[in-house]
Amino acid sequence: MIFCISTKIKFMGMESYIKGSKAEDIATKYVEAAGYKVIFRNWRCPYGEIDIIGKKDDRLAFFEVKYRSTDRYGYSFEYLSPSKISKIRKTIHLFMSKFCDSNIPWLLDGLCIFPCNESYKISHYKNLLTNL
Repeated sequence: MIFCISTKIKFMGMESYIKGSKAEDIATKYVEAAGYKVIFRNWRCPYGEIDIIGKKDDRLAFFEVKYRSTDRYGYSFEYLSPSKISKIRKTIHLFMSKFCDSNIPWLLDGLCIFPCNESYKISHYKNLLTNL
């Protein structure tokens, strides 16, 4: 029996990981330009992960970053499932209980990154939890 194996090996998910990492770098620059001090990136706990956590004035902002190569099939935040929302809430509450006074105001924003010519377009969805 003869098997032909391509010499081009592609790691499943590696391309997505690289695109996601680049999108988070772009989002971090955007968040900083908006006046936030980034205090964590990719904060993980058993419930999930927060892509970017920033502070501006006396408010914390949690940013969920999505990369889309096209908006042909809709925008990323149209597809947040109830289970994903639940995980995000639990993750934020755990972060707050570990690191912050519970009276600190916070919000969850979404940043959707799209390639646009030689640059990127950023769509900023504010206060997702009150809008879902």
